[in-house]
Amino acid sequence: MHHLRQAADGNIADVGYFSILAQEWPEVLAGLLERLALEPQRTPHGFAGI
Repeated sequence: MHHLRQAADGNIADVGYFSILAQEWPEVLAGLLERLALEPQRTPHGFAGI
C-alpha cells in the first residue's frame, strides 16, 4: 500500500502486508531456513569473508 500513513517524522510511509496460511507455513519456514543458511555470516564489522 502506497502512502498509507504518516510516519513519526512527518514523512508519508508505504506499508506492506503479507499473510501465510497455516497449511503454507511448513514450506515457507523451510524456504526461510534455507535462505538463512545461504546468507554470509554477519560480524560486527560487516560480513565474514569479505
